[in-house]
Amino acid sequence: MSPLTAAILLGLQAPDRVKDAEDPPNTASVEFGAVRSVWFPEFRGRARVDGGSTTGTPLRLIDDLHLPDDKWIPIYGGGDISITVRQSLSEKNRLLFSAEYWNREWMGNATLAAPAVLGNGVFPAGTTVEDRLHLLSITLDAYLVHEEEPFRIGLTIPIHIMSARLRMDAATVADRETIRDVCWGTGVFADVRPIRHVFAGVSAKGYTGFAHFGRSGGGDVRGYVGAEWGPLRLDGGYRYRSYDLDLQDTEFRYAMNGPYVSFSLILRF
Repeated sequence: MSPLTAAILLGLQAPDRVKDAEDPPNTASVEFGAVRSVWFPEFRGRARVDGGSTTGTPLRLIDDLHLPDDKWIPIYGGGDISITVRQSLSEKNRLLFSAEYWNREWMGNATLAAPAVLGNGVFPAGTTVEDRLHLLSITLDAYLVHEEEPFRIGLTIPIHIMSARLRMDAATVADRETIRDVCWGTGVFADVRPIRHVFAGVSAKGYTGFAHFGRSGGGDVRGYVGAEWGPLRLDGGYRYRSYDLDLQDTEFRYAMNGPYVSFSLILRF
């Protein structure tokens, strides 16, 4: 090959090399995870709802109404139903969006040791009542995650939707009251992979109400360990969750704590 021919071929290849150098690698990816969790918490709580002309009675849900203090709760999402977009600006940072949904009902029977008022319902002492508490929780999270092997840390902004419906039925009187709230807040988490496929971590969130800033809110703390093989993930740990609403005409608070286990199927594109 003559020197002139070699120079021409080199000139034709140069633009492609410059183009390859200018184009950053395509690091974008999307993950979708379907999660099923089961939580085994101990439950305790308190409620008071005023009526139109009556002051509600502070009712201890376990001691006064004899609701069960434990009940397993199936959770859809478990905090990890997510679409994750890895940003091409940084291979170590990514955005993650997740959702969690669960609802459960507790039922009990009690003979009231003292008079009780729930909304407009007045229940004399000695009345035998059937009572129910239905609790619904939806949590939406937006995470900013930073990965620096073997560690992963992140910040989250959660939106928490809570709905509680308390019902008391007796032979001559009945009433039911619904309490709803929407909260926002912030949280952090950190985990580590000490060996391949195995991870452990902690997370904590705190939130307060949109409409009742400083008068309602709660927290969610958990510690966990698990393992991941390809698209499959299994983890478990201990979780504590609380909520507190304190208004002039309504009070509602609960705390739940106990172990949980979670199974995930993760698809990556």
